[in-house]
Amino acid sequence: MAIAYDAISSLAATARVFTWTHTPVGTPKGVLVWVFRRVSTNQVSSVTYGGVTMTDVPGSPNLKINALAAAVHCFFLGSGIPTGPQTVVVTCTTSITRIVSCVTVTSGDNILTTIVNSTNVAIKSDAVANPSSTLTLGGLTCFVLEGFLSGHTATTSMTPFAGWTDLGVPPSLGGTAAIYKYDTVGSSDVTIGWTQTTEDATCIGVSLSDGLTSDRPIWRTLLNQLRQVSGSNAYDDNLDMTSAIDNPHLSSERDLNYVRTQLRTITGAAKWYTAPIKTIATIATDINNLVHSGAISGSLNNIFTFTGMTNRNDNLPSYASSAYVGVNDPLETAIGKLDLALTHMPKNGAMSGSLANIWGFVGMSGNTSAMPNYSSTTVVIQGSNLEAAIGTLDAAIDAATISKSIAHVPSVVISGSAFIIPGGFQYTISNPMGQNMDVYLNGQLMQPNTGSEMRDYIEDTTTTIKFTFNVSKDSYISYLIRK
Repeated sequence: MAIAYDAISSLAATARVFTWTHTPVGTPKGVLVWVFRRVSTNQVSSVTYGGVTMTDVPGSPNLKINALAAAVHCFFLGSGIPTGPQTVVVTCTTSITRIVSCVTVTSGDNILTTIVNSTNVAIKSDAVANPSSTLTLGGLTCFVLEGFLSGHTATTSMTPFAGWTDLGVPPSLGGTAAIYKYDTVGSSDVTIGWTQTTEDATCIGVSLSDGLTSDRPIWRTLLNQLRQVSGSNAYDDNLDMTSAIDNPHLSSERDLNYVRTQLRTITGAAKWYTAPIKTIATIATDINNLVHSGAISGSLNNIFTFTGMTNRNDNLPSYASSAYVGVNDPLETAIGKLDLALTHMPKNGAMSGSLANIWGFVGMSGNTSAMPNYSSTTVVIQGSNLEAAIGTLDAAIDAATISKSIAHVPSVVISGSAFIIPGGFQYTISNPMGQNMDVYLNGQLMQPNTGSEMRDYIEDTTTTIKFTFNVSKDSYISYLIRK
């Protein structure tokens, strides 16, 4: 279920502290509070919803100084949202006429957080007709809102663009404030703005998307490892959930089901607990026999045979000819060969057999040689002397096109904000993403978004990426750029 509009409440008054009750219709997964005023400075101290502090979205406040002064604030809360009717408090530094509005949105039951994907504050003009600008969504499925202040004094002087709906805000301030919502929840970039005759205009456009929990990168790593083990990239969304935990409020439910798909591939059974390998009763019997009597069976027998033991209490292993290391080579013979080779290791610099090859590689004449001689006879591989091999390696390194850049994160990188690759490096955006560059966060390989699935990051421009979760302060981001 995508993000959807829930409810709006507004208040127009002259005060320093604005307090009112907002009543959601459903269970809110995101809250936005807009503050509109005819001043050119930031005079909002704090905003809370149900006692929880809200934060400015990127670009807020949008301040217009010239001609008719205007300021538009947008505050956001995407997690830890209390349910039911809640008190909204907007605290300002001065008492002046303002319009304040609260908008709540809902989402699927399995979504724990909502995030600000992108914002646009380009509309800030003293005189413009039909102001507009493009809000970039970066390919993510988003719900879009815009809040603006116009110099017109009547709501009838402005009308929404096609495909937009006016949520209704009381007129005041000697101008008109409005909040419009875009009717389509999608991934294509959106043109924000409205229809009006020439007047001043100040606006903030916001796109919201479903958030991800902080364990998402760990799940992605686990899934990749399971895929490597199983040799399968299959995903079955209709697995029998009998005897499994089915909690619709877990944001990782789909990932857990994916894990179960891989385990089914590994075990060869529809349900892991019925896989035809060993029953729980048989396993319990084996463990009991191993611990209490030393009896062994199945794979345990192979292990003890390899080590020359008859059971776990055998402190005198017998390396008999039946204990094989390799094909047609019993363990006793293999150890004998090793012992023979060790006895041939000289103390006077003489060498033979494999030792000659080793010392020849490092340019030594024996184990006491202090002056290695890297001559043309010191071969690395057949037909290639060491000098030629080093030259080939040097040429390959010189021709390599892979670049590496490491960035330290001095402060939290907000989800959806552009993060610049340091050192002036650039990469080529690919489709699908991730073909020309690997991104590591604190040593963990990140997964790029696909056209249908939101993962860890998106390739934004040739010099920036956008994470789909907040990156903690003092993290390290590594980039391996191939193209």
